Amino acid sequence: MPTMSTSTPSPAPTPKSVEFAGEWVGETMGCDMPAHVWEIRAHGANMLEIRTRWEDKTEGEPFNAFWREEVARWDISERYPIVLLDSQHFVIPGWDTNDTRNFVGPSYDVVFSRPGVAELAANRLWERWRATAPPPPASPPSAPAAPVPTAPSRRKRRLPPHLRNV
Repeated sequence: MPTMSTSTPSPAPTPKSVEFAGEWVGETMGCDMPAHVWEIRAHGANMLEIRTRWEDKTEGEPFNAFWREEVARWDISERYPIVLLDSQHFVIPGWDTNDTRNFVGPSYDVVFSRPGVAELAANRLWERWRATAPPPPASPPSAPAAPVPTAPSRRKRRLPPHLRNV
């Protein structure tokens, strides 16, 4: 005879969680780094599951973001706010830390875009956001203080593979 589950089902995703669901490509502003490739899934009203990897790697790390009602925003570890710029872009101030550079140098903002044409507007949107954004978060005690990022150099932008030869 089948038994009925007594566990409480997860709350349904909400518009605030669903708007982040899907694939995202992150560009580090002001430092030449591989792209951040993210797959985000909404879990209920207050949690995002994020599977991340560098563009040149096949494996990455999973982690979560949580809705903080008191400040009305998504945060990763309460240290990294996720700032929605528009339906195709968000920024995480100071997300690209110096841990990938032997703990030398500052942390950098990362702008995430939906894959494709939206990636081409990332730099422009970041510059507009940075002009009015609060100062970046303080660096960890073991790292030097992070300077306010400046616009990235006008290096030739590396297009994602699916936009090359278009």
